[in-house]
Amino acid sequence: MASRRPTKQKNYRPPQPRNLTTQPIIHASRLIQQKEKKNKVLIRERGRIAFIQLLPVRRLNFYNTTYHLKNSVGIDKGFLTILYSLTLAMFSMGGLIGSLLFSPIVDKFGRKGALMLNNFLSMGSSVLMGLSATIRAYEYTIFSRMVNGICTGIFACAVPLYLAEVSPKNLRGGIMTVSRIFVVVGILVALWFGAGWRRPLRSHVSPVCTEWPILLSIPGGMALFQVLILPFFPESPRFLLIQKRKGRESLQMLRCQLNVDQEIEELYQEDQAEKAEKVMSGMKIICYRGLRWQVVSVIILMSGQQLSGFSAVRATSLVQPHVGHCVQFWSLQFYKDIFVCVRKTQALSPRSGAVPQVIIAELFLQSSRSTAFSLGGFMYWLISLLTGVIFRQVESKIGSYSFLLFWPLCFGIFFYIFKIIPETKGKTFLDIRRLMNLVADSLSSLPPRSI
Repeated sequence: MASRRPTKQKNYRPPQPRNLTTQPIIHASRLIQQKEKKNKVLIRERGRIAFIQLLPVRRLNFYNTTYHLKNSVGIDKGFLTILYSLTLAMFSMGGLIGSLLFSPIVDKFGRKGALMLNNFLSMGSSVLMGLSATIRAYEYTIFSRMVNGICTGIFACAVPLYLAEVSPKNLRGGIMTVSRIFVVVGILVALWFGAGWRRPLRSHVSPVCTEWPILLSIPGGMALFQVLILPFFPESPRFLLIQKRKGRESLQMLRCQLNVDQEIEELYQEDQAEKAEKVMSGMKIICYRGLRWQVVSVIILMSGQQLSGFSAVRATSLVQPHVGHCVQFWSLQFYKDIFVCVRKTQALSPRSGAVPQVIIAELFLQSSRSTAFSLGGFMYWLISLLTGVIFRQVESKIGSYSFLLFWPLCFGIFFYIFKIIPETKGKTFLDIRRLMNLVADSLSSLPPRSI
């Protein structure tokens, strides 16, 4: 009997040796490719409402329900997108308003007084956010969001200004920069609470979410805590001595010693040097020729924080595919939330952070420093608002190439800092002013000024 030859199968591939090192990577890449293919099909089928699906469901359900209760009809999806975008924009708009209000408040009530007043405003804002589910009006929610932005805008200027004026010159940069760590810790705690709070609510079928406003009202407790402890903090000695003609006791309390004559003499010298800059409003500081390069530096430094592309990355990272998708296939949702929270805060930490605010505090003298912080905060929130609105339109046209728009800006800001901004480590405010005057005179070809 003739032996039968095994038929050669079509598309037959001989078995390949298994590589235990690369096998998990291959499986993970296949899972990611399958997920990407599924996402593309979903976007192709529901392209018109893809953006709506990315928005927080509970906020959209809240808007839909309140609109139906008011008008007895369902809300249009386009109008729903506008409402949500307006809600996000109102926070930055509130930051703009808070930055403009900061300078007159801090000059009238003092540095510590401005913090106290803003804490009361923050408690009111938390109450407004907590009552949003009870009132059931999207106009009220948008207004609460704006009030919250006003508090944030004032805090973002008041805290670094207070720290800059109470710190000795050899610790000024360190104290202001270390404060950024606690900002990042606060962001991490907020993200952690948000992820943990969201988990048990997914099975909630009520169209109006009543739990999230409770979470958003928690910062009122921190504001109350600050109201209780701030009276024991000393007022800024620079503000008291230069603008109120008293401050030796406050300086002795901060330095924990009685002999503060050297710093008092430095404050008197600064007071004599800034006679031409007394009571500098926003328009005066912009038009004053002696502070032209300082104002330009404020605008460039604060704009550079937003034009580095970091805010755009944070906005688009919610919709762009990333390696974290493979974690979803193993249903490790809790660990994924922790990983995302930590990665976002790690991305925020190495940014310039408090360094531009340190430089702003050191480039200006006492009477014009609050106005400079107000101008810097205004630029920060304005660029943040414009970046959030414009970048989405640019990204929809040219895709990931839109991030290439940021690198010339980053290079220009780097060149400006390298050529214009002087080194401020271990120097007094008067020394820094002399260095800045030398830079300005060399650029304008004028004889050196004395200060």
